[in-house]
Amino acid sequence: MNYDRYWICQKFLISCLVVLCIVGVVMKNMVNYKMAVVEESELRIARIHDDCNRKIQDLIEHHKIQKQKQKEMLLKEMAKQQQQKQQEEKQQEKITNIDSAVVENEELRKEIENWKEKYSDLKNKMEAAERPTNQQVEVR
Repeated sequence: MNYDRYWICQKFLISCLVVLCIVGVVMKNMVNYKMAVVEESELRIARIHDDCNRKIQDLIEHHKIQKQKQKEMLLKEMAKQQQQKQQEEKQQEKITNIDSAVVENEELRKEIENWKEKYSDLKNKMEAAERPTNQQVEVR
């Protein structure tokens, strides 16, 4: 009987050992599966993180390009306004020159009129001096 008890104990221990081995293998597989899932999740997260960083960099570069374009447009607009202002100043200067020329022209016309009057007065006086007077006509 003693031998049967050892045999039963041995069977029980062998059964426990086999069950523990099976449980260990199952747990090891579960741990490996969970580790694979975690690694895959980490890879996905890393890819998503990289994609987000790339998109952020693209947006930053796009924003910089837009700012640069806006600056260029603003500079072009300012240059255009400056050019228009210079053209307006040139036109105003031309108008001022024309106005002063008109005033000068008017002054010259008045002076010419004065000279014409003086000339006609002198001409009349000379004609009057060249005409024989009544006394000169009687003397002859």
